[in-house]
Amino acid sequence: MICGMLGGALWAGLAAVLKIRFSANEVITTLMLNYIATYFLAFLVHGPMKDPVGGDFPQSPNIAEALRLPLFSDRLRIHAGIFVGILVVAVMLFFWKTVLGYRIDLAGQGEKVATYSGMSVKRTVLITMMISGALTGLAGWNEIYGVQYRLLEGVASGYGDIAVVIALLGSLNPVGIVIAGFFFSALMVGGATMQRMTDVPYSIVDIIQGLVIVFIIARATLNLTMVKNWIGRRQRHA
Repeated sequence: MICGMLGGALWAGLAAVLKIRFSANEVITTLMLNYIATYFLAFLVHGPMKDPVGGDFPQSPNIAEALRLPLFSDRLRIHAGIFVGILVVAVMLFFWKTVLGYRIDLAGQGEKVATYSGMSVKRTVLITMMISGALTGLAGWNEIYGVQYRLLEGVASGYGDIAVVIALLGSLNPVGIVIAGFFFSALMVGGATMQRMTDVPYSIVDIIQGLVIVFIIARATLNLTMVKNWIGRRQRHA
């Protein structure tokens, strides 16, 4: 767990350095770093970490049962990793109620505003992104030790893109992100079950996700005044 959090923090720290040193957009750099991590993972499971008795499957050996997260429900596959969610809520409250949380919020509103207030924007960006990376590493540890029980190629495929959509759907609000995360989790798991039990293709989930992205972009580019003006023009010409 510690190694997962440390690795995630250091990986996110790379994006933070690019943001601080070169003003690189953190969304783009983190998505690009996802591809590097994916290919590095593929190298590991095809090479030094490949299971010697796993045949041609790119995977690591199974994790010992003593190290796996205990299951609370075999049918629902609820395991001790649920406490990770509680930790995320605690971090959310930490951000809301502390000086660091206020600084993070201020830095997000604009570098000039934060600089004029006397705070170190670069330090705040570095701390924030490393905390985010640590939580991401914790989520990865939770997936491996609580669900997969081994390292697989593509184990986190697409999660980075979905995470961006979830963050935008939740309006970058911690509570909204949690709700959006539950929605997308139900959508993805339910889509797989639906395909298996009713022969409805999983692609319907991709369509729904695409519509969500379209609506998010529309909300970001349009405002209520523009819509009212457009409706008014339509009514005048009718």
